[in-house]
Amino acid sequence: MFEYYLSLGSNLGDKESNLLGGINSLTLCSKYIPDSHLKIQEVSSIYESRPIPDSNDPYFFNVTLKAITNLDPYELLQVIKSIEKDHGRNPNEINQPRIIDIDIIFAQTKGNNLFVKGKDNDEKLEIPHPRAHLRAFVLMPMIELAGDIVHPTINITLKEILSELSPQTIAKLHRINY
Repeated sequence: MFEYYLSLGSNLGDKESNLLGGINSLTLCSKYIPDSHLKIQEVSSIYESRPIPDSNDPYFFNVTLKAITNLDPYELLQVIKSIEKDHGRNPNEINQPRIIDIDIIFAQTKGNNLFVKGKDNDEKLEIPHPRAHLRAFVLMPMIELAGDIVHPTINITLKEILSELSPQTIAKLHRINY
């Protein structure tokens, strides 16, 4: 079994509904890979943040969730890319407004951190996420779920990373009901 922290974001349409749709789609992963299952253990509050890089695009709603699944990292990435496509995301558009964006932030199996850097079917995957430590919209919801978690490659807590981060526009909104 694998344990993952995933970050979900949306900055188009009914953003909260889009996040709920992404969460629900993750739990239906067997639609994409037979005999797979994913159980959501916790979901953070919704946070509203400015797009990165800065632009005039709509603000994002972001959540982080903790999930347990039998999917290995590349299988989970396959499911994520299928969900994003099903929700109307164009994979060729980078840093553009989107209905749903799902990233794998951290992964563990049997209590050990997973480190992944590679390609599978032309999809690049890097765990831990290479820019998670630079983004308050990832750190703040993660801290809400796992306040004392230590970043696997930087070896300091997420709280310490956040305290050293340059100011970013972000606001905690409310819990999401999933």
